[in-house]
Amino acid sequence: MTLKVEGDPGYGSASARGRFTDLDGSETVPLLIPETHHQQYVWKPLNKEELEKCAGGPEWKRFRSRLVLCFWIGWLIMLGTAVAIIIQSPRMASPSLQWWQKDVFYRLQPALFMDADSEEVSRISSVRVMLDLCELDLFEQELGNDTEVWSGASDYIQFSLRYWLEYGVSGFGICDTDAAFSAKTLLEWNVLMQEFSSQDDERILMVRQTSNTLPALKVSNITVNGSLVELVTKSLIPPSLHLLSAAEVAGAMEASLQMPQGHWPSWTVGGGVPWELQRAILVLIMTLPGTPVIKYGDEVSPIQKQLNQPLALFQSLIQSRAREEALHCGRFTFLPFNGSMSSSGLNSTDIPPLAYLRSWGCVHFLVLFNLGSEPHTLDPDWAPSLPGDGMFVISTGLDRSGHVSLRSIKMQPHEAIVIKLFESDNSS
Repeated sequence: MTLKVEGDPGYGSASARGRFTDLDGSETVPLLIPETHHQQYVWKPLNKEELEKCAGGPEWKRFRSRLVLCFWIGWLIMLGTAVAIIIQSPRMASPSLQWWQKDVFYRLQPALFMDADSEEVSRISSVRVMLDLCELDLFEQELGNDTEVWSGASDYIQFSLRYWLEYGVSGFGICDTDAAFSAKTLLEWNVLMQEFSSQDDERILMVRQTSNTLPALKVSNITVNGSLVELVTKSLIPPSLHLLSAAEVAGAMEASLQMPQGHWPSWTVGGGVPWELQRAILVLIMTLPGTPVIKYGDEVSPIQKQLNQPLALFQSLIQSRAREEALHCGRFTFLPFNGSMSSSGLNSTDIPPLAYLRSWGCVHFLVLFNLGSEPHTLDPDWAPSLPGDGMFVISTGLDRSGHVSLRSIKMQPHEAIVIKLFESDNSS
């Protein structure tokens, strides 16, 4: 489309506007530019062949190889850093413990001890047995000072000890009030123990301490090198001629838990404990520092028999003690509550709870006891320094599991609970 304008012939001439003037002097000016004069660009993705051609180019190959190299270098740097952090981090070294410092002991009365010729004893296998000779009158008082008769009795005792050692017992226990508790006798017994001991199966002597301190051995004319006994056992609850009340048991427990823990001995129950507290005392014995000594039958309480759970609690304690270092070599911390069992006249409803902590590194086990006959709700602020949460590990009723908040625990009567706590630091 053009617009023709008539006018001065000189207007739009070649001399003035040459390229706008046609031959007849008219001027034509295009008003619209056809779209065909513009080149159109349409985006189109690469097909498979074109993509493979680009990806296989030398520049892309170099880029990919450098990227893979950077990945492996970064991975090795992170791995080396992690290994260095683990090696340099402070760690608590597990102490080297002998078998008698880790195992649980049963107290057995050897009815066949003096029957060396009996053939009715089956050989002991896969169980360590310590024969308890405490309060047995091995050296009869009628012997007096007759050296020849005493020597004969000593030979017979040596023969009997050898008989049991051949059957696989791991050692013998005596009381500190026995006639056998003397330097001369213990030296003779130690010689016999060494004869049957090996690196993997050492035989030991154990002494049950009946007083506050262990009597000194009479070592006149005898040179004693080192200790003559490997294990000293003390009653956690003092022996008594009557069945103790719950308040008396709680008082004895508190006194024992507050004693200095420089050298914990092994523990046995001692006094008569009411049947409703037997499960709690079993938890106590199995979670204290030192070697637990369980009298045969104490691991099965009447309540467990009624629930058809004769060994469930005992087995759970055994497994936890075996796999958790905090329960057999961890630090012990007594945690006092408001109130004390030291005051007289406490009844079963006024007994405050007891608690202590077993710690190893950043892992802590909290052990709680409610020996009273009523449920007890803990004060939310009773232990502000402890972590607020944990996991149930063991309870005397075998009915607690999962997460627990220490600020909301309600303990049942005669209950003991073990809770595993965690902290982020590495303090012991």
